[in-house]
Amino acid sequence: MSGIIELEKEDNEFRAFLKKVSLEEKVENFQSNGLKRIEHLQDIQEKDIGVLSLTVFEWRRLQREIT
Repeated sequence: MSGIIELEKEDNEFRAFLKKVSLEEKVENFQSNGLKRIEHLQDIQEKDIGVLSLTVFEWRRLQREIT
């Protein structure tokens, strides 16, 4: 049971982080591409922004927070 609780906690933290950078409406884009934890966001490269349906400005906002 604690595994499910931990997954829910990670999902809530991920969603809260995306909300912080005004990207909460993109959560499904991130998750469907295998990005389910905050630390996974460090794997995104500029060439990935099209796959994630991010604008250049959303990308920059995200980068400011994760670097």
